[in-house]
Amino acid sequence: AWGGGDERRFNGSIDEVRLWNPVRTQAAIKANMFNRNLSTSTSGLIAYYRMNEGSGTTAGNSSTNTTGIDGTLTNGPAWVASPIQFAANALKFNGSSNYIELTNLINIGSSDFTFEAWVYPQSTSVGMVFAQDVCGDAEQQFRFYTNNSKVNFDMSDAAALGVPYNFQLPSTANSVPLNTWTHIAVTR
Repeated sequence: AWGGGDERRFNGSIDEVRLWNPVRTQAAIKANMFNRNLSTSTSGLIAYYRMNEGSGTTAGNSSTNTTGIDGTLTNGPAWVASPIQFAANALKFNGSSNYIELTNLINIGSSDFTFEAWVYPQSTSVGMVFAQDVCGDAEQQFRFYTNNSKVNFDMSDAAALGVPYNFQLPSTANSVPLNTWTHIAVTR
C-alpha cells in the first residue's frame, strides 16, 4: 500500500504500522501489540502510523523521533472502522490502484530493525504492507508484505551493489489468515 510500482498493492485493510531501529525483542513486540498508550517518543521508534485520522488524505507519522515522513493517500483508499487501537480507524485498499505515497525516504540503516503492523488481508496474492522502492547510489529498497498467506521481507542496498536480503518465514506460525485482523512483524 506504500511505495511505488508494484509495491502499491494490498487488498484489505492496514492499521498501526510501526518501524523500529534497533530491533525489538519478541517479548517487547507482544507486550506492545495492544498498547493504546505507546509514547510517540519511545526510543527507537522511527515511524508510527496509527491511522487515527479517520478522514482526509494524510496518514500522519505520529513518531516525534522522525519528521517529514507523513503519507499522502493516493487514488482514494477508504477510511474504515477498525477494532485495533486508538480512534478505531484503518485504511482499506482495493489491491490495485490506491496506496499511500511518502514524499521523503525512510533510512532504516544497516543495523537491526523491526517492522510491524496489523493487517486484514482479503486476498492471498501479494499484499504490500510497507515498501520503499527507490533508485540511487545510496538508497535502500525494502518490502514488507504478505504473499500466499505468509509474511515476507526483502531488502537491497544500492550502495552495497544491490545485494538482496530476502526471507520468508517458513513456519506454520507464519500464517496470515484472510478476513481477520492479524498482527505481523519482522525483525533483522
